Amino acid sequence: MGELAGCAWRALQLYLTAYFNGADVTPGAVGFVQTAGELLNFHPHVHVLVTDGVFTPDGTFRPLAWFRSQHVERLFRAEVLRMLLHKELISEAIVDSLLSWRHSGFSAHGAVAARSLMISPDAAEPSERDPSTP
Repeated sequence: MGELAGCAWRALQLYLTAYFNGADVTPGAVGFVQTAGELLNFHPHVHVLVTDGVFTPDGTFRPLAWFRSQHVERLFRAEVLRMLLHKELISEAIVDSLLSWRHSGFSAHGAVAARSLMISPDAAEPSERDPSTP
């Protein structure tokens, strides 16, 4: 199942590298593989929390202006199919069949965002960041 998480990481890196026009960037992310669905059926999938931007080699944070989860979904599907082909668990014919389906069987959901917290130098507790400030 670790290979599934690797596919998700590569898809995310590919998307963000393209987003920033090939720049050497690294997203901040933490993820885990879950193997059961809500009915406890076998349903391997990956949950990932991702920063809303990337880091450059000098440590600069570059924020995202937008995020297209459908692009990450397509990249993730390609990475999973590539991995399964490499392990000889599926054939090119199966890949072609899967790619012809109207619904891919893959999904990426990027509509949920955590609200930013900022620690005020005068406050003991974090406060919600004013969304009107950069």
